[in-house]
Amino acid sequence: MMMTILLIELVKGSIIQTASVSADNYSIRSTASITFSMILVNTIPDKGKIFILFPDDFSSPNTALCTVIYGASFPSNTICSFGSKNFNISNCFPSKDNTITFALYSIPTPLYSGKTKSFEIYTLTSTDSVIDYISSGLTIEFFPVSLKTASLIPSISIVNTFSSWTLSFSSNYEIPGLYIEFPIWNLNLNPPKAYEKSYCENITCNAINSIFYIDYIISFTCSCSNNILYIPGSSPGGEVYIQLEMQTPPITGQITDFYITSGKSLEYTIETLEIIVQIDTPGNITFSFIPDDSVIKYQTNYLLLFNCSSPVSASSELIINFTSGIISLSSSIIGIYGLNFFPDYIIKEDSIIITQSFIDYIPENTEFALRLLDVINPNTLGIGYIELFITTSDGNKVCQGEFSLDFSPLWIDTIVSLSSFKINEEISFSFEFDTDLFSLESSMIITFPNSFAFTQRISCTGQIICEFSFPEVFIWEINSTKVDIEGVLNPGTTEKTDFFVIKLFEDDNFVYEVAENREIYVQPESGVLNCSVYSISDVVGNDTEYAFSISLENEVYGDAVLMISFPSQVGFGSESRCYEIVGLSPQAYCIFVPPIVIVKSGFVDGFISSFNIKMSGLINPNSTCSSDSFQIQTYQGSYIIDNLISNTIIKLSTPGDLICDITGTSYTVGEISSYTFYITSTNNIPSTLKIQFPNDFTLINPICSKISSFLISLSCTLQNNNEISISLIMSIKSKIIVFTISNIQNPLMLISKSSLEVKTYDKFCEVDMGYGEIIIQRPGDLIVNINSSTNILGYTSDMFFTVQFTNPIPLGGKLRIDFPSWLLISENTYCNYECNIIKNSIILNPISNFTIYNIKNQDKSTGIGLEVYTISPNGLLIDYKISYDIEVICTDNCLDCETYGDICTECLPELILYNSSCISQCPIGTGIINNTCTQCDILCKSCETSPNICSECYEGFSYKGSCTLSCPLNTTIIFMDIKCIDCDSNCLTCLDDFTNCTSCNFGFNLYYNQCLETCPLGFGDVNGICEECPCTEDLLNNGQCDNLCDVESCNYDNGECKTSVSIKNMPSITAAAGSAVVSTASRAFGKGEIVGSTLALWGLTQSCSWIAIAYSLYKDDRGRRLVEATMKNAVAGMFLTILVVKLVLNIIFTVVYFCKFVRKDYVHYEWIKKHKIWVTIVGIMSGIFSFQLIRLTYTGPSFLSCCKGQFFRLSTVYILLLIYSIISLIFILFPVISLLAYVLFEYSSSQSIFAQALDCMLLTILISIGTVYDIATLSIEIGKETQSQNQNTIAPMRNLETKFAEETKYDEEIIDKKIYNLQNTARDEKETQKGEQLEPENEYSEQNAEPSLKIGDVIESNNGFDLASATPDNCDQEIFTVYHKPSGKNVVVKVEQCLIGADSGIDLVGGTILNIEISRSVSIRKDDSKLGKL
Repeated sequence: MMMTILLIELVKGSIIQTASVSADNYSIRSTASITFSMILVNTIPDKGKIFILFPDDFSSPNTALCTVIYGASFPSNTICSFGSKNFNISNCFPSKDNTITFALYSIPTPLYSGKTKSFEIYTLTSTDSVIDYISSGLTIEFFPVSLKTASLIPSISIVNTFSSWTLSFSSNYEIPGLYIEFPIWNLNLNPPKAYEKSYCENITCNAINSIFYIDYIISFTCSCSNNILYIPGSSPGGEVYIQLEMQTPPITGQITDFYITSGKSLEYTIETLEIIVQIDTPGNITFSFIPDDSVIKYQTNYLLLFNCSSPVSASSELIINFTSGIISLSSSIIGIYGLNFFPDYIIKEDSIIITQSFIDYIPENTEFALRLLDVINPNTLGIGYIELFITTSDGNKVCQGEFSLDFSPLWIDTIVSLSSFKINEEISFSFEFDTDLFSLESSMIITFPNSFAFTQRISCTGQIICEFSFPEVFIWEINSTKVDIEGVLNPGTTEKTDFFVIKLFEDDNFVYEVAENREIYVQPESGVLNCSVYSISDVVGNDTEYAFSISLENEVYGDAVLMISFPSQVGFGSESRCYEIVGLSPQAYCIFVPPIVIVKSGFVDGFISSFNIKMSGLINPNSTCSSDSFQIQTYQGSYIIDNLISNTIIKLSTPGDLICDITGTSYTVGEISSYTFYITSTNNIPSTLKIQFPNDFTLINPICSKISSFLISLSCTLQNNNEISISLIMSIKSKIIVFTISNIQNPLMLISKSSLEVKTYDKFCEVDMGYGEIIIQRPGDLIVNINSSTNILGYTSDMFFTVQFTNPIPLGGKLRIDFPSWLLISENTYCNYECNIIKNSIILNPISNFTIYNIKNQDKSTGIGLEVYTISPNGLLIDYKISYDIEVICTDNCLDCETYGDICTECLPELILYNSSCISQCPIGTGIINNTCTQCDILCKSCETSPNICSECYEGFSYKGSCTLSCPLNTTIIFMDIKCIDCDSNCLTCLDDFTNCTSCNFGFNLYYNQCLETCPLGFGDVNGICEECPCTEDLLNNGQCDNLCDVESCNYDNGECKTSVSIKNMPSITAAAGSAVVSTASRAFGKGEIVGSTLALWGLTQSCSWIAIAYSLYKDDRGRRLVEATMKNAVAGMFLTILVVKLVLNIIFTVVYFCKFVRKDYVHYEWIKKHKIWVTIVGIMSGIFSFQLIRLTYTGPSFLSCCKGQFFRLSTVYILLLIYSIISLIFILFPVISLLAYVLFEYSSSQSIFAQALDCMLLTILISIGTVYDIATLSIEIGKETQSQNQNTIAPMRNLETKFAEETKYDEEIIDKKIYNLQNTARDEKETQKGEQLEPENEYSEQNAEPSLKIGDVIESNNGFDLASATPDNCDQEIFTVYHKPSGKNVVVKVEQCLIGADSGIDLVGGTILNIEISRSVSIRKDDSKLGKL
């Protein structure tokens, strides 16, 4: 009632302008005295009162104590009374002053910190009318209490390390929520804003179960942002422990500004406390301190490379601490990267401090580099180290590290001399040092390699002090640069020794090393081995056996081996072996690794100094030169003991065999000839070859030519003794060579055989030797001229001879003439010079001109004619001539005759034998038969071949040997010869001449009385006659079909009017290829289907193609381009019949699809209603052209939403397509292919109908192949979907259907929709990718048939949908705008991670549906960064 009065009267009072409120205690959850002071506008009348209304932050006061002061008065009878949230002061008025102060005591302070709402103060009359009032501005700020204890301790107290932290604190109050305020992680390093980091990064929270009050924690999750960690929950207080996983600070020391606060929020808190975090260990510095030269005492530069595991601020300091005495510090530093080029630094004793020289704030693990110049390395060796620190400007360490330094000693030049290098000998050493580092305090250690040994006589010479402890020699008081040591035993093998180690120290305790040498070693020498070698064969290149006799100098034993290295001139056969070893162990055996033979196990029974070995299967050297020396060593292990490397050789005396075959260009006496030599040798042919010619041959500047391909070059040199030396250069080794030597004159008489000696040489030593033979086969030529006084058969003649000799005739040589049998030498025959007649031969001295008289021409000349030759005194033939120009002949007209030359038996070719005479023409009534005039048949005027075969008749015409009164068919009359002749083979008829055709045989065309296979240019074949083309040349060559030229004689305008098959005549196959490209591109850029969409588009092309060819067959209005075929109209009718069948099939399919299938598939039905125009177009086209076009509702380009049809069960449409595809293949495609094959057979390729039919045939075959593949694919897909449905959805669907049937009375359509929603939950992922089945619509709830989600609905408890496993589609492309109810904002957000629901951390509860894109896709928005899509 009071409140009502106040509210009514409030407008009548005056506002108090000056008022204040204060408390003596500002802590929450305590009690305080609150004092109010104010200056009233009006004084309070008698029985007036003050009404104070407390803000809601206070609980009901539990006391009634108060004090009132106005002016200087303290009324003592004041009455204080409290209501639930108000306070009344009365019984102390009227006031005498407008200034009033009053205090209220023991008022409970608020439960949570923060500024309270305003107190309201009213002064009232006795009737509760408002006098003055104030309702704003009177607030008090209370503060939280301090926690008892709190700590935040990392388990790993190392800078910048991800660690487990333990948060522990003790609270006196319940904890509605916990807040931990962090400072900026790298605040102490003064980072730029862009580099500031938060402790919130990657932070996680865990309860420590053993001690945390887990029973009182309603939930334990934490979130961190803006450097504040919030842990919700409820706890009664007490000891609390929480484990955090987060990064440690980037510096050491005490890190402040960590606050822990409990309360409902940071504005309404209960307890709070600042926590100081202690980090003890700095981060790690990895660095390298690299000198240019690490030799002691050298002045050098150092490169320092380092990086810090924690960030570094621009004000950080870099401290480098050096071990005392390691180096002398430099005074020059250059920053390379990460620091200023000339950084600020100071040097303190062994440290360098670089201050405020980092270029900027540097993130962790950044590489730094600087260079220290002119540093002097230490005087002696030692291993020191460097410490590196990076600190903040106030000294807190950020990171640190340590690096060891190794230095190298100075080099001491040393010369070492040995008294002997032979193994196993006792020797002395002399060491000479070139250095100025020696002093009386110096000491030295010489370490010998372990292969040496110290004998009992080991000692140093001179005035130095030595101690020996193998392998070391310790030396003091070195007063000379030379040290001599005696009594050292050389190694027992020839192995190169290890290095001597010589160290020089500046003190006498071998501590401070200053110089050393590690590069001296000794190569011991082996002992001497003696050996002799003998070969059982002395022939070059022969297989042989070698015998070795060997003696050793040094002892070997056990596994020692003997190694014999053969000279390169000695070869090894395939069965080389040691067949006799005398003196070595019986277990000895040989291993052949040419050119080395190893004798093993010869010394297992002890050392043997002398022994013999025989080896077989060896091949002698390839020349008679001395071989290289055998090299023989004994090895103990891998080291030589005794060695033989020279003076053990093989020298042979007998060359190998050589075969030489020789062919020449001339074997004629005295001629210059070229001879080709075919040489086959036992050994490879070396570089020199010599040929010794007999003295009968004359060598005239001989020239050698190569024939063998591997011969690079060869040259000949003529020696004094008729020998030719040939130098060879060959690309390969060979035992066969072929070459030619020219300019060789044959012997001057016919010698039966000449032998040549051939030898090959290697460095003047013989290799192979053999012989070749040259046989001179024919004498030289005589030039003989003979003139006879007569050569007629039966007469006597005188012969006049002129002879020219080719080769000189030695003294005593003769000229001989042998006459043939048809020239008779008689007792009346004589010569004009002295001659001897022996039978039918005449011998006389060599004379160039002479005559022989009275030689009778006894018979006609036959066989070899007269022979003339010269001979040597010993009867060897020199020159020779057969004369063929001496003939005994008949008279001029006779070709042959008998007894005398004028009695003819055969005539010359141009004459005819008639009565033993030769005449030029037979008389009438005779004919030439066998070149003789013979009497003909009585009817023949002349005859040939036979007397009864007439060539000319007394009456009529001759034809093929007979006489006829008229000529037969295919012949013509030759009036001049009065005979009939056959026409040309190409002519059917001819006139006057056999080539003058008047008509032609089949396949030939008549052109100006000639029969040609093709007509010439400008003429055309018209019914077998070449007719001239009426067109001009311009019309024929203008590239167009002109009507004037469209005749056969013009070849139909040079082919321009003919139809040929080309891409222009094949539009259907071209369109089909374009359709396939479109389908493939759709598949490549989206989710289209290649085969289905291609078949759909091909079906349209196919129908147009069939209509066109049927029309062409039926119309036939293009003249000669269409041949009249007997079945043309029938074929056209059959095409039209198939088109009608196809149209009926398309219409039935379309009706079944839309009237039956679509009605049963609710999802597809709903989709069709939203795409009526597209579906209508596709439906009309599929009914008219091809049922395959129905596929365009779901297999078209994926970027068109109208081509993304949705189905409840896609297998249903697959079954429909499968059935109709099989029907189409059997009853339409196969018959059409048969008809098209008939058309191609009936029409020629130059006709347009042929191109149309071929175009249509190719397209139909392509569609048939695609249909077969499509049938197989559809069968597989139907099987997959059926199997998936049986396994994943049948049982849940039946259970759900039963449940809905029992609990509701909804009709069957709603139940099907619910089953559909459940079924889509387990939808196969592959079908989702194809775009064939998409996410479920979820438009129906389980309680009613109305859609459960509408635009503007708020998602409450996920509205019965399982959002945890839902996946939005097109998550990488789509964005959604959703209203966020708590914030009142519309936010546009892109889908993230393709997940919604629990799996992605997105809670959709409380989100509002902003838009429903299609019937099954709902966009949901809840917070500022996440998206849900249902």
